[in-house]
Amino acid sequence: GTTSIENQVFTSKVSVFPNPTSSQTSISFPTGYEMYKISIFNMLGEVVYTKDVAGEGLGFNHVESIDLSSMASGIYSVIIEASGIKAVKKLVVQK
Repeated sequence: GTTSIENQVFTSKVSVFPNPTSSQTSISFPTGYEMYKISIFNMLGEVVYTKDVAGEGLGFNHVESIDLSSMASGIYSVIIEASGIKAVKKLVVQK
């Protein structure tokens, strides 16, 4: 359906950089949705970071900076959700 195509398009426009990183990363995502929820999960599936970002008044492509200095080395899943669509990206933290 439309959702899966919209999901793919959205996911293709989401980027996480630098990746791998040691202390900070940025998530760039396309705007045009009302509300965004950013979640980061560790390998055990525990939420280690979450933030809601209002879509209103953002530029064409928004970049959200995230401080990872308290996070241990490992592979994390970055999930960004907006209006029923979802992008999942892997993030590697190397100390």
